[in-house]
Amino acid sequence: MNIEARNDAIILMKLKSYLNFDPDHPTWAFIADNILRKNISPKFGAADPKTLISPFLQSWYPKLREGSTSVPLSLHKLLRIGTKYEICLDALEVDQNTKNILPIWYHIGIPIPQLWNSKWANCQKHKHNILTVGQMKEYIETPIPPNHTN
Repeated sequence: MNIEARNDAIILMKLKSYLNFDPDHPTWAFIADNILRKNISPKFGAADPKTLISPFLQSWYPKLREGSTSVPLSLHKLLRIGTKYEICLDALEVDQNTKNILPIWYHIGIPIPQLWNSKWANCQKHKHNILTVGQMKEYIETPIPPNHTN
């Protein structure tokens, strides 16, 4: 028996549970998300925690270097195995409803890290409470009121 493959398979099943974003999302996954948010890599600047959903759905990642992180070993292994097997959102065709519920901030399809903490982005996040692609689509399709400030 290949012990390494067996251990990877166990962690992959835990990762499958973590990546279940249905209403029955496991409680431990919410705790894991909070730990990961608190350990975002400094490369991403002062990220707003409410915009950080999952490093598997977005382009951010937590710091994992020993001594500079509070990510527990079990969660570190989960991320390492996810990276090893290139776990990511990868679909041939994504329906519009799924696209609309994806997080807009740190979107995996927009490789412009400077955008996420710009004045415009902060306005969208904090004044307009935009968190998803669908909310952004709805916002840009609505006429800008005359009293709107930049």
